[in-house]
Amino acid sequence: MKKLFILICFWQIPYLISAQDIGSLKAQKPVSISGGLHLGFNTYSNLEGRQRLDPFSWTISASPVLSVYGIQMPFFFLINQQSQSYAGPFQQFGMSPNYKWARLHLGYRNLNYSNYTLAGRLFFGAGIDLNPGKLRFSAMYGRFQQANRRDTTQKGFGALPTAFRRMGYAVKLGYGSAQNFIDVIYTKGWDEANSIQVPINEILTPSENTTLGIVTQTTFFKRLTWSNDIGVSGYNSDANAKELTGDLSIKSDFLRSLFKLRRSSQVGYAAFSSLRFNSRYISLQVQYRLISTDYKSMGAYFFNNDVQEIVLNPSLSLFNGKVNLNGSYGIQKDNVSKTKATQTERNIGSLNLSIQPSQNFGLMVTYSNYGTFQNNPDRIIDTLKIQQVNQSLVFAPRYSWGDRVVSHALNLMTSYQNSTDYNTVSKQLLEFNNLFVSLNYSRNNSKQKFNVSPGVLFIKNFLSYGNSSSLGANLNISKNFKRFSNSLTANYNQNYYQDEANGYTLNARWNGRIKVTNKQQLSLGTSLLYNKDLKFDTRNFTEIYTQAGYSLNF
Repeated sequence: MKKLFILICFWQIPYLISAQDIGSLKAQKPVSISGGLHLGFNTYSNLEGRQRLDPFSWTISASPVLSVYGIQMPFFFLINQQSQSYAGPFQQFGMSPNYKWARLHLGYRNLNYSNYTLAGRLFFGAGIDLNPGKLRFSAMYGRFQQANRRDTTQKGFGALPTAFRRMGYAVKLGYGSAQNFIDVIYTKGWDEANSIQVPINEILTPSENTTLGIVTQTTFFKRLTWSNDIGVSGYNSDANAKELTGDLSIKSDFLRSLFKLRRSSQVGYAAFSSLRFNSRYISLQVQYRLISTDYKSMGAYFFNNDVQEIVLNPSLSLFNGKVNLNGSYGIQKDNVSKTKATQTERNIGSLNLSIQPSQNFGLMVTYSNYGTFQNNPDRIIDTLKIQQVNQSLVFAPRYSWGDRVVSHALNLMTSYQNSTDYNTVSKQLLEFNNLFVSLNYSRNNSKQKFNVSPGVLFIKNFLSYGNSSSLGANLNISKNFKRFSNSLTANYNQNYYQDEANGYTLNARWNGRIKVTNKQQLSLGTSLLYNKDLKFDTRNFTEIYTQAGYSLNF
């Protein structure tokens, strides 16, 4: 048996303790505990083919929640024979108590001041929000990244790279309401060069970053809303590089006082603007986004930079919501900074139609078209050219009938997908056509608590190197009693290649649950998976999997 380990960690790391109103402490219990306990036992039998799992496995898990004056601290405990790590509690602990218009952030928190400055980056430190009336003030200071010296004995996913300790602070000052406001954000981040000793065989320089952002929103006539989010960033990948002087590209004295330009400096910009009109029947939104190639912020994890896009989103609702039509069309380009020899352009379009003329009948139709191509095609040879068009169409009607006791439903779904590639090399692998059709019927008896749902499906793939298809049937049956519920699911698929049968797959599973008390229940399940391949014997296998468990809520 493998070594026994205990894994102790928080259930949701960034949100361990929700905001607590200090003014309501008197109404809260001093200390309480709740949560759940689960015992699980699994068996695996391989009658044919390669052994994939252990014949027997077990798991004991618990999720207690300790509450101190309403402040919840969730934990998670896991014990099994396969765990290979240990983590102690209180690794990432944070809280955000508030009183009236003031809120304090302590410990591990993630705050969002704007999309291009401080944008949800997890930090360890402190912050404050003050919102008396229309005044909007926020500030934070903390550590964005721990120092780490790479362990050469570790390999794979656990081998973290060498990194300096990264610190930072941010300030947001604004004025307004939820509908009309303006916020100005300033963030500063830097690496502490003396936080680690860099290994001799590695090259690592400390970085620094300053960002300035402005976020505004204005509402006109209660139906027209204009939103803007703008950011400017100065990022130095080597904070010790020589500072630049003389005639620089930044002409603004204000920006030059914010960003210390060095030989390693990258100055980037980002902007987002949205104009939206809302009414009872019609809505229309126009969005514009621009992010330069060099835009970075230590207050955010990732930016899809070097992109310029404009998107139009119209929607229409008629006949008291019985007919709804919405769609979008956009154009996206790269090479914002004009540093590439060519520019890649994408056209994005979609259309969704929903019709519900009565309670019994409904229809959904969806169409999308995505195209990618490069300009200056004469300068690109065919084997390097990027030009693709992807289309999809979905047609899904549904019909239901019956009464409150016995109800029936019939659902049909058909979809067609097409990908066209104009590159003479990659088209052999990327071009395809796909057809999917499924028809399902369900009958539900609420009095007997019995449901049965048979269905059929057909899938066909048209590929350059050969066509494949699958014809299948499925059946779902469930029956619930007062304290016992169970369900049976079965699927059968016959597979074809070049219109010749080449095998089939059978999958069946039964699940049962017994409610012992209001807080305790037992579960049992078993499944059979059988795969037959007429061309390759190594793909044949038969597996039986069983699962039993006990759960307790306290």
